[in-house]
Amino acid sequence: MVVLALATLAWPRPGAAQAPTDGREPADIVLVIDDSGSMGPNYGANDVDGLRYAAARLLIDLATPGDRVSIVRFGNDAVVLGHEDACRQVRPDDVVNVSRCPMHVIGEAGADAALRDITQLPPPEALGRTCMDLGLKLANQVLVANATSERPQAILFLTDGFLDC
Repeated sequence: MVVLALATLAWPRPGAAQAPTDGREPADIVLVIDDSGSMGPNYGANDVDGLRYAAARLLIDLATPGDRVSIVRFGNDAVVLGHEDACRQVRPDDVVNVSRCPMHVIGEAGADAALRDITQLPPPEALGRTCMDLGLKLANQVLVANATSERPQAILFLTDGFLDC
């Protein structure tokens, strides 16, 4: 959670000047959320209040028009939320066609609402083991597929750090 808090210092507060006058280029951001068993109430209970989803909502609220955002959740597998059928990584050697899971552009019709809808959901049932590599690999694939030379990119990783995969 500290990483998100530090990273959000770069975003202007709501009501502040918007891009391009705020001096920051629009960014590509993939938020990776740990939904493994240790985050749920039955084992570890490291985030039973769903603070990682509150952090996701905060990121969306602080993003400025033109920022592109995707949210990946992981446990036993990894999936781009909002594109569950098309963008799922089950094994490290899976090849995912990430062109079928576009990023949401903040400020575009429906994108903000779609992201908020995703993050308003209660955290799902614990999803087993913590396969961080799947979440990070899928997040990286999304960034690579959407890369442009002028856009900074970031992966924000929300986890308790309990690796068991």
